[in-house]
Amino acid sequence: MHIFAKLALVNACLVGLAVGQDLTTGLVGRYPLDGTGQDLSSQNNPLLMYNVQPATDRSGNTAGAVYLNGSTSWMVSTADSAISGSMPRTISAWIKSDDFGFYKGNPMVIGLGDKSSTATLFDLSLQSPGPSNNGWSGVRTAGVFLHGSWMNADTSSRGVVTSVTWAHLVVSTDGSLGGVRIYVNGVNQPLLLAFADASQRFSTVKTKMRISTGSAAGGPSNESYIWWNQGFKGSMDDIRIYSRQLSDSEVAALYQQSSTANSASTISTQPSGQSLLVGQSFQLNVTASGSSPLSYQWLKSGAVIAGATASSYSVASASTADTGAYTVTISNSFGSATSSPATVTVTTPTPPTISTQPSGQSLLVGRSFQLNVTASGSSPLAYQWQKSGAVIAGATASSWSVASASTTDTGAYTVTV
Repeated sequence: MHIFAKLALVNACLVGLAVGQDLTTGLVGRYPLDGTGQDLSSQNNPLLMYNVQPATDRSGNTAGAVYLNGSTSWMVSTADSAISGSMPRTISAWIKSDDFGFYKGNPMVIGLGDKSSTATLFDLSLQSPGPSNNGWSGVRTAGVFLHGSWMNADTSSRGVVTSVTWAHLVVSTDGSLGGVRIYVNGVNQPLLLAFADASQRFSTVKTKMRISTGSAAGGPSNESYIWWNQGFKGSMDDIRIYSRQLSDSEVAALYQQSSTANSASTISTQPSGQSLLVGQSFQLNVTASGSSPLSYQWLKSGAVIAGATASSYSVASASTADTGAYTVTISNSFGSATSSPATVTVTTPTPPTISTQPSGQSLLVGRSFQLNVTASGSSPLAYQWQKSGAVIAGATASSWSVASASTTDTGAYTVTV
């Protein structure tokens, strides 16, 4: 029989988010699970996957998460985790369980350590909210397992994790049993504790990280890792391991930051090409989206432009050396995208020359006439017609016409280009 004792209630309200929360310090494992087991942390400790299938993530991205079948699906880190001994730690993951029958056991989701008699497991698990004779169908709580000891979120409100919905689960400790914290969707939960084998608490040796605990189908038998034949069944995404205990505000910030699934950068508005004269200014712009932070790098004809690391690139006074094909590469932790080339053409201005002069005409009153000029030079060309040296208002095109002439239209016409 299990004996449960109430622990002091921990604050179950969201703490106001601090500006600029640092969610990278102490990050020793980050697994987006978007098709590979890559580790985006500095540890570069990827996961080996066995019988794991792609799944749709919480933002609807196909193959943006993984699915484990609860029996023969599991994952294990290639090398030992950076967590050992009584080090503080935090385990975070998004999960969507689809195995919520009446008291289905306590499937381990992510475990550090092992279940031997000489080492201690510290894991993020899903647990039925109470002893086996008091389990509820359709309800799970977040829990922590230690070798011979475990605790879970108090579910007097009948559960905090329900079926077929994504939930963000976090378990952490400062290195002591009393320092264990459990969070569901960014909220610090009250705890229940079952005591046993106190001597084994937090003696975790440095071992591989194991996920889901299925049988060893497709992998070496010594990596099989399962508690009470209960492997996690459902979808999983965005696992993060820290070598420190995150604060309440940091967990709340992590929940908000990761509520939208990770995505690679994509370009929605491409930069546009331009033609201009020496001395004129130009600016190229790009619009992109994806998981933050996004980084930008502009290139000209394939060469990196030093310091051009914003969403726009501008030149105040262009020269012919600025002529070229410009691209920008936008990247984040999950991939990169390069824009289509935008061609900028900078030319030296040339003065206008007239190749076809306007021709004089003789006509009767009431008749129409039109004067034309053909000129070339750097665009744009501006025209101004004059009659006997006086400017003709509005006569600013390459031709000048009168629909019905009178004797007052007699005169010498010129055009300045």
